[in-house]
This record gives sequence, structure tokens and C-alpha cells, in this order.
Amino acid sequence: MESQLNNQMESTETKVEEWIEDDGTRVIRTEVTTRIKPSYNIVEIGSLTSFEREFLEKHNEYRERHRVPPLHMSRDLCEYAQEWANNLAQIGKMSHRPSPRSTSMKIRGEEPVKSWYERGKDFNPEWYGVEPPQASNTKSGNFTQIIWKSSERLGVGLAIAGKGFFVVANYDPPGNCLTKYKNNLLPPIKDN
Repeated sequence: MESQLNNQMESTETKVEEWIEDDGTRVIRTEVTTRIKPSYNIVEIGSLTSFEREFLEKHNEYRERHRVPPLHMSRDLCEYAQEWANNLAQIGKMSHRPSPRSTSMKIRGEEPVKSWYERGKDFNPEWYGVEPPQASNTKSGNFTQIIWKSSERLGVGLAIAGKGFFVVANYDPPGNCLTKYKNNLLPPIKDN
């Protein structure tokens, strides 16, 4: 059963167990589990900036190549990413957000995605469908996040500072989770 409740997605599962005790007592145990997943402010493609649209389209182009579902742009994640991009522009250096060029410079949304996807050259193709060693090359983390199968939503922020720019992407659910590579990284479709 799924219903929209207070802007959240709710699903309920019911499990019933029945048994007879040694003394003949009939026991029926009912377990109801309700999961409430927040709904994210998914953005219609027509209301995206050209940078956001290109960024999303390039992600989904690469994801299709790996047979994983397309991402959807989330305004909430864009705002979260923009906040970090602004912080990076202020401090002037690139850094991943901790867990829990000139102002006339032009950048297209597809450019950072292409750059991140090209880091796949550092990804060992033998790791598709298996858990890679924990000490594996982390240079390909941006690549694997782009094609992470279970990620559904994407947010992007762009900040320009001095002679540089900072692009921040947030994904939900996030990828690159140890023990989950096997089911989330699919090899690309072979070109004929």
C-alpha cells in the first residue's frame, strides 16, 4: 500500500505469523512496518537552467550506457549542492563536503560530467558485478557515482570565484557504498 502523506511517500508491510504452543495455545503475531520516505522536490526539465539541464542529460546519457535508470533533478539537492559550491568558492579550494576562473568564464553543464566520467579509465573493468578491494583506486569515485544504479535524484550547484569555478553534485541515495558495488555498477553496453 502506498499513499502520499504530508509530502512523503509511505509504504506499509504486514507480516502475520501463526503457530501452536506446546500447551495447545494458538498464537497469531502481526507485525506492521511503515516506511516513510521523504518526497523530494523533483524539478520539471523545462524549469531547469541550461547548466542544470545539460548536467542532468549528460549524467543520464552515461547511465543509459550502463543500463541503469535515469536520474531526476531535485531542487532540494540543488540548493544543498549550491550551498557547498558557494562555500568552496569562498575558501578557494576544492573539497568534498564532510559527511552527515573569471566571472565571465562560461561552463557548460556537460563539461564536469564528461570529466568525471572519463575518470572511469582508472576503474578496473573486472570490478563490475563484484565488490572491489577496499584499497582500490579511489580516483574513479566520480565515475562510479554517475552510473550508480540505485541513485535516483541529482542536485547540482555552480559557483564562480576569481579565476575558477566550483561544481558540486549531490546524489540521493548516495553511491560508492562499501558492500553495495556488486549490485550497482553495470558494465557499459558494447559498441557494435
